[in-house]
Amino acid sequence: MGNVQAVGNWVSIYNNQKLNSLSGLNGIQTIGSYLYIQNNKIKDLTGLTSLSSISGDFTLQDLPFLESLDVEFKFYFFFNSSNPQTNNNQKKKKKKKKKKKKVTSGK
Repeated sequence: MGNVQAVGNWVSIYNNQKLNSLSGLNGIQTIGSYLYIQNNKIKDLTGLTSLSSISGDFTLQDLPFLESLDVEFKFYFFFNSSNPQTNNNQKKKKKKKKKKKKVTSGK
């Protein structure tokens, strides 16, 4: 998978007791939905160093062999409309926009 740079939907890696490395994912830069990693024997996240954006959740669960989270990520976070801070910013932008007055002739 080293040539894959983007996944349009989700990535789910779970219940693979022979998996001890994510190095095969080292080319992935973006994931269009979520990344879910559960119940594997991975020791670190070094295979995800090229990853720069995940549009959904990033979940690590039941990874007893995980020794380190020491990976430099350069993430861009995308917020959905349920985020209150995002909603407040959108409301402020709408208020700042001036409405154009319609000019009509007296005919």
